Amino acid sequence: MLLFRVTLHYPPYPTPPPIVGGATRPMLSSAAQVVFIGETTRNFFGDVRFRKSPQTVFNGVDTGLYRTQAGGETKIALRRDYNLPVNSPAILFVGRFVEKKGLRVMRSMVELHPDWTWAFADWGPLDPTSWNAANVPFSAP
Repeated sequence: MLLFRVTLHYPPYPTPPPIVGGATRPMLSSAAQVVFIGETTRNFFGDVRFRKSPQTVFNGVDTGLYRTQAGGETKIALRRDYNLPVNSPAILFVGRFVEKKGLRVMRSMVELHPDWTWAFADWGPLDPTSWNAANVPFSAP
């Protein structure tokens, strides 16, 4: 069995690229299983006759890693555990370190608010620790 991953960032294009209609629909209709990561794109391809009903699995946060405070935990204790300041803002960015995720904007914010601590969680070619900013103490996968 061959497995293919087709990533389509559609819509928001007002007029879809030709590949969307020309090649994508036949690929989707012949696939053993199609999984969409959002209802908008799933609805766009609603006219395709799938071999098996498509599934929708939304992007989200891994709640095994990122969660709300557990019973008995305090904000202060958690900040101390992660070497974050107790009495000033601490900002957490979770996402791939790539331009389209807004790293340029995040870098501007880091420079604009040197009194805030910025923690970055994930990975990518634009590592925030390379900015050499005192208010970016670490980035973690």
